[in-house]
Order: sequence, then structure tokens, then C-alpha cells
Amino acid sequence: MDFDMTIYIRQHQIEALKAEHTKRKYFVGLDLGQSVDYTAYCVLEQVSVPQLQIGPIGKTPLTYDTTYHITYLDRLPLRTTYPDIIKHVKTLLDTAPLAGNAELVIDYTGVGRPVFDGFVKEKLRPIGISITSGDAWRQDGRVFYVAKRLLISTLDSAMNNGCIFAAPLLTHAEILRSELADLRRKFSDSGYQQVEARSGKHDDMILAVAVALWYAARPQQKAAVGRYLLGG
Repeated sequence: MDFDMTIYIRQHQIEALKAEHTKRKYFVGLDLGQSVDYTAYCVLEQVSVPQLQIGPIGKTPLTYDTTYHITYLDRLPLRTTYPDIIKHVKTLLDTAPLAGNAELVIDYTGVGRPVFDGFVKEKLRPIGISITSGDAWRQDGRVFYVAKRLLISTLDSAMNNGCIFAAPLLTHAEILRSELADLRRKFSDSGYQQVEARSGKHDDMILAVAVALWYAARPQQKAAVGRYLLGG
């Protein structure tokens, strides 16, 4: 939003202008499971609120404070087939308020190209996140190769800053907290930090949240990112 001429904003106008120009976008994060692993998914709402204050403003574009809210978090039953998963996700993306205003972000690591192409065939325009070792990321078309450490550090930094909040009524919030508590960090022989679930534990919900959050707030958008919120 640009202003064509200098205007003076008064206190009673600020909240109305914020509401009018707040931007909302959704990201569906999907961690695909197999026979012994759950398929988990989350709906992440990106809320960008314009920063306004009393006084004159001109044509300078607005700056935004961006927060992220997990509005839905769930698992599909074990051994749910990939065609059924695709059908379920398609129905979700066709439902308001996601319809036409959401991006699908899939953990591309273990499923391979054929499953990813199944989402493409349904015109869901998925973004793939292939989890790697090390501490860097790169992009190849609609697939991003991202170190797991970077995915988890997005959550870690928010927790360390005291900016993660899990809504009490969010379905499976306790499972997400448990998965976060069960993460183990160690260094490989080459000096890279490795992050993995404790033996016998799952990290599917963490990854569903992490791939969506990393993509939504990936480095080239870092300047626009404010707090991270898990839940409301």
C-alpha cells in the first residue's frame, strides 16, 4: 500500500487502517509418513500487520510486523495410502479460508519424485523441502534443499526468545511439545550439528511445522518476519 499524498493519521484511525490493510496468507506443512511413521500436517497462518503511528506519512511503503499462528495440527492414520493423502490435502486446500490463499509445503526427503508428482498432477503446486545435513540451503526450481539444523533452528530461536505460544485448545499441541522435548542434538565427526528424534520417538509434527515455517520465513524474507507464534 502506498499513499499518493501526505496525510496525517490520528489515533482513532490507526486500528481501522491496520484492520483494513492486514495481510493474511496460509501455508500447509506436510510431513509424509510411511507404514511405521505418521503423516502429519499443519495449517500455518501468516498475519502481517502494518506498522502505523500518529503523524504524517507520505508515499513510503508500509512496513509490517509478521506473526505465524498454527491454526490446525493433525495426523493421518498409519498406513494411509499416498492417493488418499493427496485427496485429503486437496480437500483441505479447497476449503475456506485456504482456498486460493495457501501454499502447500511438503517434506520431500523420503517420498521421492513420484509421490511429489502426484500432488503436481492434482494441480496443488507443491513446494518440496528436501532435508539435508550440514548447515546450508539451496533451491532447484520448486524444491529447496535445506539442512535440518536450519529447519529446527527456526523453532529453536523462537523458543529461546520466549515467542512460541501453543494454544491450549490446539489439537495435538501436547504431542508437538513432547516431540520438541525429545529432540536430540549432537555433532558429527565433520563438525556439523545433527538434530534427530530420540530413539523410538517421532518428529513428524515438528517437521510439518518446520517446513511450513521455514518456507514462509525463508532468508530472503527475513526482514519482514516478526514474532513466531505456535497457536494463538
